[in-house]
Order: sequence, then C-alpha cells, then structure tokens
Amino acid sequence: MSFIAEEVFEMAEQLERNGREFYRAAALGSEGDAVELFNRLADMEKRHEDIFHGMRNERTPEESIPSTADPDDLANKYLRSMVEGKIFHLAGDPKKKLSGFKSPEEILKYAISLEKEAIAFYVGIKDSMSREADRDRIDEIISEEKSHVVDLTEQLNNYQKGEK
Repeated sequence: MSFIAEEVFEMAEQLERNGREFYRAAALGSEGDAVELFNRLADMEKRHEDIFHGMRNERTPEESIPSTADPDDLANKYLRSMVEGKIFHLAGDPKKKLSGFKSPEEILKYAISLEKEAIAFYVGIKDSMSREADRDRIDEIISEEKSHVVDLTEQLNNYQKGEK
C-alpha cells in the first residue's frame, strides 16, 4: 500500500484539530494554572495544523498525483481509520473522554502516549511513501510531533515538581 502525501497532510491537519478539541475540553474542565496550560497546548495544536497545511500547499500539482494505483481507495480508508479510531479520537463529547482523569498530570500522561502513537503512525506511513520529497515532509511532521512530546514531558515534569 502506498500513500500520497496529500492524504497524509490532510490527516495530520485533522489530528491537530482533534488534539486542539481535546485540550480545549481539558481547559474547560480544569482550574487554576491548568486552564492556561491546556489553552496554550490547544494553541500549539493550531500552529502545527497551520504548518501541516502549509506543507500540503507547498506541493506541486505533479506531487498530488498518486504514485501507485489505488482503485478501491484503500490507502485513504486506512489513513482515516487510523486517525478516527486511534489518535486523539474524540467520538462524542471530549468532556466525557476526560471524565476519568483526576488531575492535569493524568491528562498530560495520556496526551504524551497519544503523541507517541502519532509518531509511530507517521513513521509507518513514511515507509510507505514512494517519493523522497514526500518522505522528507513526513520527517518534518515527525519532528513537529516529537516537539509535542518534549513540551508535554516538560509540562508534566513541572507539575510533578509542583512548579506548574
């Protein structure tokens, strides 16, 4: 199965939108410093969505043509199922998804695990890309996602130290 980068960038943008909704819901259910933290994380997701949108728009028309035939649209269906079912999936009300968490630390730990899943998803997708330029762009997405993990881990460490 080979993916075109157009589909991957669309999925990356959707992941960021889902993440933004997750953090906005977390902010609504929080108090004190956690409200500011989760709103900042939601803003970060928006910035990353804009970056991925820019990457998608930088592509030439030729790069938007699939490099392999996919008459049944399996690649796109696979991508959508991964995004809609695994990573920052928000079926229903995000507040209900967050209801099991007792602290900002628990939310951050969960978010870190989702970001790691996103990285694994993109690494797997990258290996299926046939064009070097597309693989390079996927590397940029992976780098952005790694920055999410670093930031979330720093925030978690701050909370655990009581620094918030």
